[in-house]
Amino acid sequence: MFAGLTKEGRVVMFSHDQADIREHLECFQVQLGFEPLAGIDYIRTDGKIVPDMDRMKRHDMEEHRKYAIETNTAWVSGVDLPEPKMAEDSVGSPLVYPDAFAQLVYEQSRRLPTAPSCELVRHSVSALYFASLEKEEQISYALRIELIPRTVFEASDMERNVSLFRLKRPLPLTPANLIKLGPAIDPGQTSILAQENDGQFEIWGMVARGRSLHNSMMGESSQWSAVGPHPVLLRSRAPGHLVAEVLDYRVGEYKSGAVVTDYLPIFRDDGPIRRFLDSKKLGVAPCRLSILPIIQRLVRRAVDFGHGGIVVVADIAEYARLSESDADVFESKYDIALSDSIAIYRNSEQKSRRWARAKAADRQAPPPPSHESTHDLKGPHIGPRTFSTDEVFKGKIQKLSNGRFLSRLASHWAAADEMAARDRRNGNMQGFNVWKDMLQSSERAVRDAEYAIGSLASPDGALLLGTDLSVLGFGVMIRNVGKVADIYKARDVAASRVERFDLSSFGTRHQSAAWLASRLQSGLIFVMSEDETITVFMRWRGKTIAWRPVTIDNISDGKWLEEAG
Repeated sequence: MFAGLTKEGRVVMFSHDQADIREHLECFQVQLGFEPLAGIDYIRTDGKIVPDMDRMKRHDMEEHRKYAIETNTAWVSGVDLPEPKMAEDSVGSPLVYPDAFAQLVYEQSRRLPTAPSCELVRHSVSALYFASLEKEEQISYALRIELIPRTVFEASDMERNVSLFRLKRPLPLTPANLIKLGPAIDPGQTSILAQENDGQFEIWGMVARGRSLHNSMMGESSQWSAVGPHPVLLRSRAPGHLVAEVLDYRVGEYKSGAVVTDYLPIFRDDGPIRRFLDSKKLGVAPCRLSILPIIQRLVRRAVDFGHGGIVVVADIAEYARLSESDADVFESKYDIALSDSIAIYRNSEQKSRRWARAKAADRQAPPPPSHESTHDLKGPHIGPRTFSTDEVFKGKIQKLSNGRFLSRLASHWAAADEMAARDRRNGNMQGFNVWKDMLQSSERAVRDAEYAIGSLASPDGALLLGTDLSVLGFGVMIRNVGKVADIYKARDVAASRVERFDLSSFGTRHQSAAWLASRLQSGLIFVMSEDETITVFMRWRGKTIAWRPVTIDNISDGKWLEEAG
């Protein structure tokens, strides 16, 4: 076996016949049985591969610096971001035929090693479009087509991870055959496999990815490696509504006679939304994990469920303030912990203020005579520190059994991550391996919890989350909705350019979300439509701003796609 050392300190293992890798890396032979540890940086010294302690310490110092920045109030408030400026109202795109959408898909996929031909893409888009307009036994089915040759699929050795059904005789890729296969398609995990063979476009099988698709949706490692086949996925969402994905990354959609590509990558690029989420850490300093990836995957789960919904993310103090200033603003049909949490928070505020006064009085009081003992004094105000409202609240809220499981799992995940980083920093590889295993199991538990909680956004009403990831209620109705004077739509992620946003043509879901966002001093509201369009409302620089449409696709895959050219 051979090893290649990247400039980032990663070790790549490969066999002697992979010359394409040897051309780009410093390569050398290693002893049989050598396996690099995940998360460890290496360096070559005296012909041996050893952990690079200096690099890892520099990396940890960078993490500490990043934590200090992301928890800085000035950074979160965006003092370095531009002020929103009015831009000219955008003009709607002219109506186009699906053929223009097919050209877009081809342009985005032709950079990949196993890119389909332009003719196959055009034929597949046309067949899928007309199939989406038809019904099978009075039912419209969501269809999925993966454009990947049979030989490439079999060579990738993917059958160990998926359930593959080969057709003994391929079928022509026509709308009629797609419609007939519709009842067999599970839109969450099953795809029709299509290819071009000697100038003929055919259906050669079906694949059920099962858990592997769930891993992909949850942002886990992709089932398609960087050197393996990359399928182009075409799917119908509704009659005449097509979506195209490459590497699990949405490149565009065809809807209402227009091609949509202007997604705002709010989770990836720097802006008010990312800064708000990044500032909410899962643990104490110097925790590097924030709620951002968890909220991203949770919203994606809610979108994939297909019903639409509202997800509100705000501090418990915001919910308490709203309930006090706007009576009966929330009506929870499936009350979990909202009313209890607000009551506990208000009680915690009173206790925190009372303890602070007692502590101040204790500091001003003369010291007791030497023969007197203070060991019998009781009360949390006696000691080296005072308790803040948030600390009291978190201690009390732990007693609530409902809605806290994701928050607790995320805290365990952050703790395991910090302990693994500590042992890695100190060169304790044995301890690092122990914490690494716990870190992986904690992360899996967190993602399973995200998968379950994401579905709570589907019932009518809103899913209310705290910034500590506690579930405070679902199916919550936003009452006493008033009219918002001015709403603006962001042209970019940083909201440096905005235009007026007319909500008159939108339904109750968007109207109530915009009104609630105008009342929140600090918080986000995600609104998912049934057609998978996502709108995010936030109060920013004194304006109620909407980001629409936004993308929540896999960040790493999207970056790879952008850099592939």
